[in-house]
Amino acid sequence: MNIEIDLTTVFCALILLGLALVIRYVIPLMKDERLRKWARIGVNAAEMICKGEKMGAQKFEYVCEFLKSKGFNLNVEELKAVIENAVFELKNALAG
Repeated sequence: MNIEIDLTTVFCALILLGLALVIRYVIPLMKDERLRKWARIGVNAAEMICKGEKMGAQKFEYVCEFLKSKGFNLNVEELKAVIENAVFELKNALAG
């Protein structure tokens, strides 16, 4: 007696599961890393463009507009968190 099993549906299910995992976890990680990269670039640019004392508001506004021009539509609290993280990384890089 010869039994043949069709594994096509199993392989299709595994491929769909893999795609679902990529969509759920990998793509958001890539977007987060892309946002952090552009935030660092914006903060560095703001530091070079807006020189002088008490320029924090202008620097923040510059980075917000810069990130929006790159396609990131975040609310103010999210923007503050991302920008503050980029500033923290810049200060640590300059200190070390």
